[in-house]
Parts: sequence; structure tokens; C-alpha cells
Amino acid sequence: MLAWAPHPSIRCREPVLIYFFWQWPRVFRVDYGHQEAAAKFGKDPRSYEVLTKRFIGDENGNVKGLELVRVHWEKDATGKFQFKEVEGSEEVIEADLVLLAMGFLGPELVRISFLIFSLLLKMSEYNHI
Repeated sequence: MLAWAPHPSIRCREPVLIYFFWQWPRVFRVDYGHQEAAAKFGKDPRSYEVLTKRFIGDENGNVKGLELVRVHWEKDATGKFQFKEVEGSEEVIEADLVLLAMGFLGPELVRISFLIFSLLLKMSEYNHI
């Protein structure tokens, strides 16, 4: 698994049901599959703060690899966190299959906009109430 986000800060080995939805991405969960991969290959199969630059394919359009670069997070002049590529960290990994897992970015405003506007709630630029 490759993720551009930083390593989760809350460690958890048991199912957690009490975290609020905004804390869920910060929970570092270890499943039996992670443990098996670590035992077989000597390390956790997950890699954090990695950005996929491009897919590498063959002449038939089949994926053969991924071109990656490491990133780190820092605040810009406005105080927003932005990731910056780590110079010299480019690498290529072989792949026969790539599955994209797109994460949760927040509630769909179309579904809750009536409630937000009827209660005169203020929204941040990140769509937080």
C-alpha cells in the first residue's frame, strides 16, 4: 500500500469503535495480513508519504510498474500543509496490477447543504462546520 499521507499517529492493534470519523485516518491499524507480510518480507508492506508520479506500461498497455517519489509535509506561507517532493528519492517498483483506493474527504455538501444553510452555519474552506 502506498499513501501520500503521513504515518498515522495513533497506534491500535484492536478494533476501535469509539473514534470519531475525523480521527479514523490517524489510527494505525495492524491487521493479520500486515503481520503476515512483515513476517515473510521483513517489513510492513505499507509505505507512507509516497507520491505516484506515473504508471509504466508495456507496448500492449499493460501496467509494468510505478514511478514514485517520497514527499514530506510542510506549511506554506498561508499556514496550509502542502507536500513537497524529497529530492533524489525517486524510485520505480514493479507491478502487474494497480488498485486505486480513494479515501474519504468529508460529507457530500449536496446532501447536507439544506441543513447547513437553514441553520446559518459557517463553513471553512475545507468544508468543516
